Amino acid sequence: MNSNRTFILLLLLVATSASQARPLKELYLVAGSTRNTQDGYGPKYADFHGNADLTHLRTFDGRATTFDVRPSVLEGTQHIEGDIKTFNFSEFVLRRVYLERLPTTRSGSFQVQVPLFEHLEQERFIEEAVINLGKAMAPGTVLEIEWNPYVMLIGASADNIKRAAIRNPFQGVFNPYASIEMIDKFLAKETQSPISELVQYYAKHNLGTEQQIRRRLDTETSILSALIMQNDLRVFLPVDPERGFNEFDQSMDDTILRASKQIRQDYKEGQPYLMYKDRRPIYGMLYSLNAFAQKSFFNFLLSDIAVLQNSDAVTEFLQTNGFTDVSIKRMTSPHNGRKNVWIVRAVKK
Repeated sequence: MNSNRTFILLLLLVATSASQARPLKELYLVAGSTRNTQDGYGPKYADFHGNADLTHLRTFDGRATTFDVRPSVLEGTQHIEGDIKTFNFSEFVLRRVYLERLPTTRSGSFQVQVPLFEHLEQERFIEEAVINLGKAMAPGTVLEIEWNPYVMLIGASADNIKRAAIRNPFQGVFNPYASIEMIDKFLAKETQSPISELVQYYAKHNLGTEQQIRRRLDTETSILSALIMQNDLRVFLPVDPERGFNEFDQSMDDTILRASKQIRQDYKEGQPYLMYKDRRPIYGMLYSLNAFAQKSFFNFLLSDIAVLQNSDAVTEFLQTNGFTDVSIKRMTSPHNGRKNVWIVRAVKK
């Protein structure tokens, strides 16, 4: 009997040793990709960002495994479905990692008036993903993040905004009134600011002329100021805010701001309707503050400003969590060819 028990124990030990000795699978990971060819930036940014190859068939010399909560759109490709913040990578050793425009908050790409400290810890996304991925990264593994900060507008003091950047370094948090005032000062040419340099960069890289960009910001901040000041207002636009500068500018005479009680109850956001201005019929769509701001150039600009303001906090976060040699540069993505994006690069210690 004892000899049988000893034999069984030996078998268990051999099996355990074999499983422990099993080599880890090497993984070259692109997180946030379903290999979909549709770029999500919208038509007004087409020239600025160029044509991206989002299939990742050639990324990491053809060894890329994509990762997303959704399945890959390309059959037969290496892909993992899961939550990047919690997925167990214990069977893998990560050799390269590229985070392709992951969300920077769990609640959407634009938010207004979310309570500050009650929610910020819960909103962390890229931060939690990096911490989770770091557990499976070999020393020397290169992490690259295509950083596109989502924007959150909160009625908070300047000190609390700075504290928010420390808690959620990859997220853009702004006071709505201060951000509009900052843009108004730029439009009035009162001060030389980071906005001036960004607008010059946009113009140089085919986003639009400086005059077009200024005109667009002037129009949008006027609309946003009204929507922020009066919660029940809606804006009726004949042209989608995602359209190009010329189309949007030409439609501004037909813009209508109306209180909710002045709008027919069966008129819903995102559907085309007929309204009248000075007895003229106008076809367009209704937008709330969040819907308009999410598609606005104002949002695009604040996202870039967030990078400039939060770069030190992002660097500190990565260094605190086991990374070194951190750099943040605007460039063409080496993995999908998308132009003029912010790339955070760091090396696992």
